[in-house]
Amino acid sequence: MSLPKLNSYELEAIFKWIDGYTLSRPSKKLSRDFSDAVLLAEILKFEFAKLVELHNYPACNSVQGKMKNWDALNRKVLKKLSINLRQEEIEKLAKGETTFIEEVLFHVMNKVRQAKALELSQSKKSIGDNKLQSDIMTVTVTKQVGDHVENIPQQMIQLTIYDDLLAKFEEQQMLVKELNERIHDLEIASNTKSQIIAELEERINEKRHKKTSISSLKESIANFF
Repeated sequence: MSLPKLNSYELEAIFKWIDGYTLSRPSKKLSRDFSDAVLLAEILKFEFAKLVELHNYPACNSVQGKMKNWDALNRKVLKKLSINLRQEEIEKLAKGETTFIEEVLFHVMNKVRQAKALELSQSKKSIGDNKLQSDIMTVTVTKQVGDHVENIPQQMIQLTIYDDLLAKFEEQQMLVKELNERIHDLEIASNTKSQIIAELEERINEKRHKKTSISSLKESIANFF
């Protein structure tokens, strides 16, 4: 797993993120306090309760015990967040490599935020779909089908919703009508301007023609004398 080196702002973001949770023990040094994966498991339990069973992550001091915790967290939770730690990376975490633990925590923080944002978006969409569904009623109507009568279920929108949609449609139609009228007025104005320009050009050409004729006449008189 390729992880970026963190700057001071990103490190500060990690500490603020961790401070937002109530953990079983205070975190003063990330490389030491998160090396057994217990605190991260507690954070993930808070965010994804169904994915994490805290009894699977006992506090321990040995590197082997810490690796076992990280391996379990990797398989049961992190992979579901599209994070897959390799064995050598798990060993680095268990041994408390400062920069690597910080980088992993930053990566997990971002993945958690992305997952929660997606969850919220889907929840809002579901609420919107449910509201739309509640506006539609299924009623039974009696219709003549061939030579017999049948009761046929039909979906109908509530009258208040229909009236609202109709009002909006009529408002849009009025707007379209106004825009078409404006376009018509602009076309008339454009045609009028074109006519005026054409008349002015014709007058200019006439004046040029008269000026040319007068010049020719003067030249002819001069040649005569």
